[in-house]
Amino acid sequence: MKKNISIFLILVILLSGLIYPCFNLYADGGDGTVLIPISDSQKHQALQWTVQGISSTAPKQAFVIAWNIRFETPDGKHVTVNVPRAMTSWDSQPRTYTYPLTDEWKGTAASGMLGGNSVEDFVTDEYKAYYRKIIEDPGGCDITANAEIQKYWYDKTKTGRAAYTPISTAEDPYSIAASAEELLDYFKEYTSSYLSNTTSQYFNIRFHIPQNKPELPKPAVKLILPIDGSTVLQGTTVVFKGTGTGIHHISGFVNGQFLDEQGNPNDSIREEMTYQTTVTLDEVRDYKFQIKGRNTPDSTGQGSQLADSAIHTVHVIKPPPDSGTIYIRCLNIDTNTEIPDTSQIIPGVPFGKPKTVTYPPVSAYKIQGSYQTFSTVIPDKSKMETAASQTVTLSSTNKNAYIYFWYKSDPTIPPKPPPKINYDPIAIISNPPVAYAGDDVLIDGSRSYDEDGYIEHYYWDLPGTYGYDPYNTYENSLGDNEKGTTWYPGAGIYDIDLEVVDDGNCFGYAGSSIQIIEPKPEVVIDISAGKMKENRKITIDTSKSKSAARFPIDWNLTAWSIQPVNGTGATGDYGVRLSNGTVYKNVNGKAQLYNNGLWTNTGLDFNSVLKGQKTVYFQARDSGQYKITVSMTNTFAFNSAVHYLNTLDRIITVVEDLAPVADFSGSESNIREFENPVDKTLQKYGIIPVICTSTSPDGDPIGKRIWSARYDSDNDMAQGAVVSAAFADETTIYPHSGADPFISGVRLVVDGEYDSIAEIWSYEVGKYTEALQVYEDIPDSETVKELLLPGDYKSDYLKGW
Repeated sequence: MKKNISIFLILVILLSGLIYPCFNLYADGGDGTVLIPISDSQKHQALQWTVQGISSTAPKQAFVIAWNIRFETPDGKHVTVNVPRAMTSWDSQPRTYTYPLTDEWKGTAASGMLGGNSVEDFVTDEYKAYYRKIIEDPGGCDITANAEIQKYWYDKTKTGRAAYTPISTAEDPYSIAASAEELLDYFKEYTSSYLSNTTSQYFNIRFHIPQNKPELPKPAVKLILPIDGSTVLQGTTVVFKGTGTGIHHISGFVNGQFLDEQGNPNDSIREEMTYQTTVTLDEVRDYKFQIKGRNTPDSTGQGSQLADSAIHTVHVIKPPPDSGTIYIRCLNIDTNTEIPDTSQIIPGVPFGKPKTVTYPPVSAYKIQGSYQTFSTVIPDKSKMETAASQTVTLSSTNKNAYIYFWYKSDPTIPPKPPPKINYDPIAIISNPPVAYAGDDVLIDGSRSYDEDGYIEHYYWDLPGTYGYDPYNTYENSLGDNEKGTTWYPGAGIYDIDLEVVDDGNCFGYAGSSIQIIEPKPEVVIDISAGKMKENRKITIDTSKSKSAARFPIDWNLTAWSIQPVNGTGATGDYGVRLSNGTVYKNVNGKAQLYNNGLWTNTGLDFNSVLKGQKTVYFQARDSGQYKITVSMTNTFAFNSAVHYLNTLDRIITVVEDLAPVADFSGSESNIREFENPVDKTLQKYGIIPVICTSTSPDGDPIGKRIWSARYDSDNDMAQGAVVSAAFADETTIYPHSGADPFISGVRLVVDGEYDSIAEIWSYEVGKYTEALQVYEDIPDSETVKELLLPGDYKSDYLKGW
């Protein structure tokens, strides 16, 4: 909205004066500067201290740079924390700082600490739990505090905090005192009053604080094993493992059913605990594992919260064809019965391949012998052989074997660690669920593992991949590698199968699938502009569009459409600059070409001249919404007749370009102080500067300015005439363009049309008024200059009459 003002410039003689700024300075010390304990409404504790502001110009001053605070329980446990002070701008006002003991503080906002929000933030991670034990002791704790004080130089020529420079230890080895004794020894050049006040108020401060009421930490749990998405054979025993912090106990769940609960063995629930057990997966199905941790013994405790881990799914599949299972049983030779919790299963043992199984260790028992059979009946110990291992070969007629190991109780002789049983490796496949035809796809089996050895071979079956041979699946694009890239030429859903073989010639299997979709180009339209408004250049960039590696975009086929959206104020008055610098404007849907200041009708549809462009610089004369449509086509690298097309729409909102607001200011009076350049004995003249203070509501720079002025030569205003009437009969004065000397009358001096200052030179005493018309400036970098018309530069006019 325009602002009308009247400015009268009265040429009179004035007296001037000088005003000097005054600043108050800030220093530490003074009465009442002590450290005290405070509590919030939740019985959390904090320490608070106040610094008195003192104006001082002494060449040496001193400031607290840190506090050393010792916390000690009634039974002698203690910890000392160094809390550095954040130096604020110094002034003459007192400042109060608050040091909460923990982040749970609910009182006055923490302040004055450099690099933390509570005292706990300055305790190393190793001692945080110990610090908590001390401040949360039911008997409270005793505080002993000592400041660290450093000497500073004071520079009188500066103001505020910049006036103070710390004296380093290189300049003065005794520039910092951390005790009353050091202060008295190191700071002898300071006044006795300062030393007395400081030693009593800043050192050996002692008081007792009550227990800092503990708040229960928020529980968090993480499931580690089994690995999510892994595949195992029926009968496999997996490790179920997770961790938690802020936890009283962790419960394990399999398929939503409670398995067991394990308590936190640590002194503090803030310390991490580990949950671990084993589960045998004896059904062909998906098993879902999850752990849950609570920060209290039960849900009724105050502040009780429960944390859930992510759910890990394990796929259990049938053993491969032509394979069986070996069951291991450990027997007490004295009773010929099974020793509890010692049985094991080895599923997926191939037929016809000998499998050697060595006895598993059993605590407090000594191995006596072994026996193998294909019967489920426990054999008599008379059949025991003295061997500590058995080699079994399964077949289609003997699919399951049972190996029995006899042990004798002998708690005085720990069992010798035998070779481990060779368990089957676990195969795990990672692959993207969806990919484009023609793009490289990473197929990853590197998460596969063998608990008791290592994996030697990876055998992949990848139907649908380029060059796939269904009769020789081991000769594939991944080879005998744990991972690699391949690609699919056609859309569809394809299986991915992996067989891993470990160092003991045991096998593990996993299966996955991938959906391959048509490789349509992914059209990306990035829109950017310094100012998204009328007559400003808007960059429309599609260069980040992409397509499958073997279906590259054919940029020559890229088609564009730009259309105004009805009902939004947008019109067809727009144009573009192409990447090669060519400029076109739209006239009734046809393209006109700019050439050396002239526009030529090409006869082409406007949108057709945009074909094949990656980047277009769009500019509209009218605000509103414009619809941008880009269609892209790709071509198959192995068959140029195969194409895919994709289209994307974007809406550009162009806002109105606001006119500038003309305004100016100047002194209301001035004096005649400049000598006549021809005859110094004649009347002097005065110069009245008028400064342009025009602004742009939407941030455009102010460009051209047209200045004018009028002089009330007949002094109408002094006779009671209103402003407009007083100046209406006067001649308008425009900027003087000559170089002749100024020897009489009135002259308006302006250096150029972009000058922000106009000067009225006058030998005449009286009243003057000024007028100004301002135009916005549109920098070349913000516009397609060829599309601009003179009327596109918004302007405003202001006169003082």
